[in-house]
Amino acid sequence: MQTILVAIKDAHRRRTVVQAVREAQPGAGIREVSTLEDIPSLVQAVQPDVLITALDSERHATLRLLDDMHVLCPQVSCVVVCRMEDFELVRNAATRAGTVDFVLLPLQPADIARVLAGIAERTQALREASADMPAIDVSPSPAQREAEALLAAWASGRRDESTHEALLRRAPHGRAFLLCARAEAGVEPARLEEWLRAYLRTADDLLLAHEQARALLWALVYPAGELGAHWLRARLEAAAAHMRYGEHATMSVGVSEVLNLPGDGLDAAAEQAQTALSYRFFAEPDRSSIAFAEDLMLMAGADVPYLHATEEALYAAVCARSMPRVEQETDALFMHLNAWPRPRPARVMRYVNRLIQQLLLRAGDDGALPPQAVQRGTAQAPALFGTCERLDALKGCVLTVLHSALRA
Repeated sequence: MQTILVAIKDAHRRRTVVQAVREAQPGAGIREVSTLEDIPSLVQAVQPDVLITALDSERHATLRLLDDMHVLCPQVSCVVVCRMEDFELVRNAATRAGTVDFVLLPLQPADIARVLAGIAERTQALREASADMPAIDVSPSPAQREAEALLAAWASGRRDESTHEALLRRAPHGRAFLLCARAEAGVEPARLEEWLRAYLRTADDLLLAHEQARALLWALVYPAGELGAHWLRARLEAAAAHMRYGEHATMSVGVSEVLNLPGDGLDAAAEQAQTALSYRFFAEPDRSSIAFAEDLMLMAGADVPYLHATEEALYAAVCARSMPRVEQETDALFMHLNAWPRPRPARVMRYVNRLIQQLLLRAGDDGALPPQAVQRGTAQAPALFGTCERLDALKGCVLTVLHSALRA
């Protein structure tokens, strides 16, 4: 029996959702609340299987709640009830918080039943995967040890012709993928290697190497038979889910397909894998990031979207010297920056730095900020932004700069 928490402020909509849940799952335990405040604390006390909320007048509060739930209570499945015209907004903003299901208005009991059934199936599959964890064999054969030594030499910088050719002779022909992985939350690379061995054990071959300088793990994977990117993606996502639920750890992985190994194929694949790995800039700190090079091809040349209205709203908030409005408009700005397709992280950094510089100078010219605040902010911003490795950290630095300027 599922336990379901319905957190919707609007009384009529909450009653409609509760009635639909009762029709869909008569035996479910249902709790109702009329506020979004302190929901994570309530969830930790009630321990529901599912949280159902709605995108109503408190949009930012709802989206913030989804982020909090992902970090504090990742085992709880979230469902958002929204209108058709709000679907794109919710999908772009909320999917970064992990798996979020959606139900469109007008509400139909069949839609609720379908979503709850899917959540139950997904939860059961995760439990079965956890129970069916294979014994991890970390003792490769002598031939594989030799190949892994060659890959280790290549990953550590010894990419001379003899090492390259020896590795290519050892590697089987056909479809191959090169992984560049990093374990998060202090997990040792050796532990990450165990997880990858367990979940990629059915590959034709799996060669692993450590790059000690940057604590990266390289893996050259040959999927069994005709299995390709879809199989590899599913395996990596399963490993990431198991790490997250079983060990409270995450990983970031960049993947490049290697079709033609001879020549510079391996070096080109390594560059693509590292580029994909850099897209953890957009990921939350406690969420695994798995990016394939093919995911980045469509937006490789994508620029920051045209955000004139959002920029003007942020400028108006600064001129009004209202920090709550500044926080609200900054949330809106970064929601657009986190939408798909995503520009390159370097372009986001340049855009944000240029935007804040121009905003402060413009506010100073218009008399909304004193000269000392403008001078301090324009000097402070580049130094702070240069230390950011994730999008949420960049957002925090923007708020720090603007808050300092408003206090002057």
